[in-house]
Amino acid sequence: MEVEGGRVDGIGGRTVEADRRDAAPDQGAGRFRVGIAPARPVSVRAPVAGIVGIEEDDVARPDIVEARLQLAEALRASGAFEASLAQYKQAATLDPRAAEIQFGYAMALIALDRYQEARSLLAEDMSVFPDQPGFAEALARLLAAAPDDRIRDGRRALAIVQSLPRSRQPTIVLAETTAMALAELGQYAEAAKWQRDSIAAARQAGRVDLLQDMANKLSLYEHGKPCRMPWGGEIALLTL
Repeated sequence: MEVEGGRVDGIGGRTVEADRRDAAPDQGAGRFRVGIAPARPVSVRAPVAGIVGIEEDDVARPDIVEARLQLAEALRASGAFEASLAQYKQAATLDPRAAEIQFGYAMALIALDRYQEARSLLAEDMSVFPDQPGFAEALARLLAAAPDDRIRDGRRALAIVQSLPRSRQPTIVLAETTAMALAELGQYAEAAKWQRDSIAAARQAGRVDLLQDMANKLSLYEHGKPCRMPWGGEIALLTL
């Protein structure tokens, strides 16, 4: 099974300044949502138990699809990214329209530095799953900060961020992505403003686990440097 045209086969713009003002912590950092989806608790043993010994007629059962997905996520969480891809593909064969499967596959690709495939997949899934903004947010972050020069497109990243529904409450992650896109465009002062807003909101939300990494990004922008790491270790755990 191959990635074809981005899909796993078988498997308005407001201005940035207006958005930043609306979400700025000094106007209420609580208006940010954390926006970081924790991975569902998974273990390798439980999903394996769900798929061992199944009959051919049983493979489309919802619980089998779920077991495949849980196994894929457990493997990704353990750092076995290549092995997780095979399980995501198997799950996608059974339910190709499951958003979590497609998203997890894209995150595993990114963890393996297969940025071009991930970009194509995320771009297509933005259209396939219009009710799942996580695909657009992930694509924008990849375009803003991928370490591969051929993948980055700061203007497109910023356009994606600005195109998200106006009524959608900003998230800390989305604000950070905006900062990344601005830095990629050389707008370091504005990027630093967004990043400071994100840090204040994360601190208010009690997410002390995020602060050091966020401070490191802020330091980059303050020194006129872009971010070249869209995600850290959390890539192994991210879900929609």
